Amino acid sequence: QTPEERLDQYLQLAYQARGAGRIAESRQWSERALTLNPESIAALNDIGTMLVRAGNCAEGAPYLQKVVDLLASGGDHRLLLSNASREELAANIRERLAAQCQQ
Repeated sequence: QTPEERLDQYLQLAYQARGAGRIAESRQWSERALTLNPESIAALNDIGTMLVRAGNCAEGAPYLQKVVDLLASGGDHRLLLSNASREELAANIRERLAAQCQQ
């Protein structure tokens, strides 16, 4: 397997674990994905969102802020989103942080 294929596999396993309610396992797969691509918007968003939803804004907000920064800079070239979609996702994350973490 290439690193890209492993990254895709890890993200898929994280998605499946999260969907099955296995949050700790989902985070482990997302963290493994970050070892292959530290700028993986999907993995960073997954971890940050789980932490914020669990009420851990202090740990989760930096992950989500990094996602916003990467979206603005065009980071994570594997994420196939238009500029408008990147801006919309960043705005949604900022709104979520403001609502859930009172930033």
